[in-house]
Amino acid sequence: MPKIVTNNPSGLPCLRTQASAHHYSFWSRTDRGYLVLNSYGLVFLGDASAAQNTLSKVPHDLVVDRCYIHGHDKATVMKAGILLNSANTAIVDSYLSDFHSIGFDTYAIGGTNGPGPFKILNNYLEAAGENILFGGAAPAIPGLVPSDIEVRNNHFFKPFSWRIGHPDYAGKHWTIKNLFELKPANGSCWMATCWKTVGPTCPSAKAGTPFC
Repeated sequence: MPKIVTNNPSGLPCLRTQASAHHYSFWSRTDRGYLVLNSYGLVFLGDASAAQNTLSKVPHDLVVDRCYIHGHDKATVMKAGILLNSANTAIVDSYLSDFHSIGFDTYAIGGTNGPGPFKILNNYLEAAGENILFGGAAPAIPGLVPSDIEVRNNHFFKPFSWRIGHPDYAGKHWTIKNLFELKPANGSCWMATCWKTVGPTCPSAKAGTPFC
């Protein structure tokens, strides 16, 4: 499998789309090098900033298929696996893990500035904050709400190595939140999904809550 690694100390991603990019598929392994202690996302599909302020600038028709995308446990901030600010995008048969921080929100997949539709199918998703988060910040495109989100056959997981007091606890008190959060989003569905959380012994008011 091809491997893409970033050692950029400024936290720049491994992959980033340009405005209006379309019809790309990705098959690879994407890593954050151990020299990087602050990462703000490994794969940027679209842009959450004011640079993407109209639908004509939104990347579309993108597929992430059979990818291994992961951070590492030596980081201070390991923000996100895939930032999903695109349209007509699928993430399938992939493994996203080791996204966490102390005092900051984190997620395996998150998006605020992409209209959808999105398909998230048959993936392993591991993050200390929300394993999947849509919304949570004002979109740069006026009136945009992420819509038509299909989530099926995924494994949402927070390992016991993150839980204080558990025999497997690894000593890092990551900020734990929900498994799946929408705020706001339209037309979502999820089915045949495995949910596993570490429970309420973590520094967050929403710790251990599966959905929000």
